[in-house]
Amino acid sequence: MDQDLSYSYSSKPRPVQTNRSKARDGGVYVFDLNCLGLPCGDLDVSVWLNSKPTPPNIMHDPRIPRGSVFAPIEESDGLFNFDVEVMPLLNVLVNKTLAQALLEVKEEQEIRLLHCQNEALKSDKSDAQQEERALEDKAKEAQRRKELIKKKKAEDLQQDRVMREKLLAWQLARPLASQAINQATSTLYKKGVFYDPILRDLTLWMQRDIYEAADANIRLRYLSSQLLDGGPVDIPVEGFLSLLQLTKTI
Repeated sequence: MDQDLSYSYSSKPRPVQTNRSKARDGGVYVFDLNCLGLPCGDLDVSVWLNSKPTPPNIMHDPRIPRGSVFAPIEESDGLFNFDVEVMPLLNVLVNKTLAQALLEVKEEQEIRLLHCQNEALKSDKSDAQQEERALEDKAKEAQRRKELIKKKKAEDLQQDRVMREKLLAWQLARPLASQAINQATSTLYKKGVFYDPILRDLTLWMQRDIYEAADANIRLRYLSSQLLDGGPVDIPVEGFLSLLQLTKTI
């Protein structure tokens, strides 16, 4: 019955048929005593033949001359079948190695891809941050302009309010000031403190003429009226002296 030799990395473990059922030739375990360098008379060959055969050690196999790489190796003793027992293991190891290599290559590709994506994300993030800073600067500039416009409007409103208050005060104070000036002027006219120069000259001229042409009684009446009113006495010095002389004669 032929065995199925197809064996891969993903295959399940299976029992391997060995050649232990075959009859082994015990003669292959009999060493050549001459190769050991010992005389045959020193050993009991019957004891050696009747003893349990032991598998040979290739490191101490006298059939292989040491120091020669071209020494021929004898045929296998049939302990194992290379194609059945070794090749599947080698195939598994090769498949595992290839799978591990492919996995490492995929991991490197994924790492390289992740690195590229990370760099792209960093560049996008930096661009987004620059755009955000630009928008913040624009917003700050707009807010500053808005505050300046608001401040200017407030100053204009304050100036308009002050101007309206001044105009209202002027409108209210104009008639009051005119009335107060008229009242003060009339009061000063009456008190004789303030007078019109033209009117005063005319008054003095008329008073001189009338005063000089009047008699002593009229002059005294005029003088007494001015003294009683508390105003200034507009009488020439000559006339005043003559008036004193007349009062003495009276």
